[in-house]
Amino acid sequence: MFVDHLHNDPKTLAICALVCRSWVPPGRYHLFGNVGGYQAHRMAGIVKLLDNPCCTIATAIRRVHLCGYDGKTEIMRQTIDSLKSHLPKLIFVKEIVIDKLPVWSWQQLVLGDPSSMIRFTRLKLLNIDFDSFKEWAQIIQAFPFLRFLQFDLRRTTPPTNEDSEWLSTYALDQGHPSLQNNLRHLDVSTAGRFCVIKDPWSQLMWD
Repeated sequence: MFVDHLHNDPKTLAICALVCRSWVPPGRYHLFGNVGGYQAHRMAGIVKLLDNPCCTIATAIRRVHLCGYDGKTEIMRQTIDSLKSHLPKLIFVKEIVIDKLPVWSWQQLVLGDPSSMIRFTRLKLLNIDFDSFKEWAQIIQAFPFLRFLQFDLRRTTPPTNEDSEWLSTYALDQGHPSLQNNLRHLDVSTAGRFCVIKDPWSQLMWD
């Protein structure tokens, strides 16, 4: 279709959506398929649209990108808090990217709604500082049907006694917290420090 050729031209797509009703769905597919990005106000704008009871863009969204590169962490935290209530209607979202945001600002988005997390098959955790193996493992385990996982560990420390105790309790209650068999692609980076697959955190997760 003609509209599909304009997938990388958002301004023209927005104009085309006003031409006729049949052009609206493909226009939205390209305009709102990937929301968020490197500026907090972009994601905040999307959430404001979703807040409107007449909003119909939710089914067009397939990828959510939460990023803190502009330093506006508090704005992004408020946006994420508002986004939580909209997760159930984002039924076609398959990928979430969380980039350079403190864990406290988005942790409840992931851990607070397990029923929504089962839809995600792609997860990217970039430039994230986790304080413990437990924190890192709980986040990854919240996505039971991941097929693609990319993450980097900017700060890694050996597992603590608290980590070991949590791991033992988890194993007794739910089995070993390993990744599910659905995973087909694993991309790991440690900014050149060392091979994360050989570090203590990963040995606990994948052994």
